[in-house]
Amino acid sequence: MNSKKLGLKIKECRRRKGLTQEALAKLTALSRSYIAGIERNVYNPSLATLSAIASNLEISVDFLLGNVAHPDNPALYPYINSSSLEPLPSTEVVLEASASYAASSLAHHEPAIFIFECVDDSLQYLGITAGDQAIIHQQDTVKDGDLALVQLPDGSKQLKRLRMLDDLFVLETANPAYPTLVLKKAASPGLKILGKVIQIRKNF
Repeated sequence: MNSKKLGLKIKECRRRKGLTQEALAKLTALSRSYIAGIERNVYNPSLATLSAIASNLEISVDFLLGNVAHPDNPALYPYINSSSLEPLPSTEVVLEASASYAASSLAHHEPAIFIFECVDDSLQYLGITAGDQAIIHQQDTVKDGDLALVQLPDGSKQLKRLRMLDDLFVLETANPAYPTLVLKKAASPGLKILGKVIQIRKNF
């Protein structure tokens, strides 16, 4: 991300919200001079600082970083009300299904598509919160930066933005209250990609 574009985006979004630098500083518990420095590209803010700024400007960190084009769409994935849709199989149903899945009672669903219910707010600044349903396409590889469902060595499953750096899996959050998790593939038996997010059903 070009730091000059970052500072300009923050400045434009702050003005669009009708906030002064001082007002934004109070909302984010930062100093006015620091906000001014970010906008002038003097400072390179941390992800936690960007998350606080984005939250108070009602935009996404991804917009600030150039990952999405429009500031008014904090979600990277389409939102629909799940109450009006036909149910899909759960994570456990799909992952434990046998090779004869197509002949099962769930045969009317595409076998590679299933639901994972979000259990925390670690992706809050992407617009994804506890109770939302992630529609997952079952696959064991994703692109760097994709939002993916990952199984950890202890068997638990987490929905995170996945970065792959050499022998590392970096499970990024979008909420500073939840730490980013860094795991070495070789030292983490049981670590595997279960699928890629293709849609979010909001828990309205």
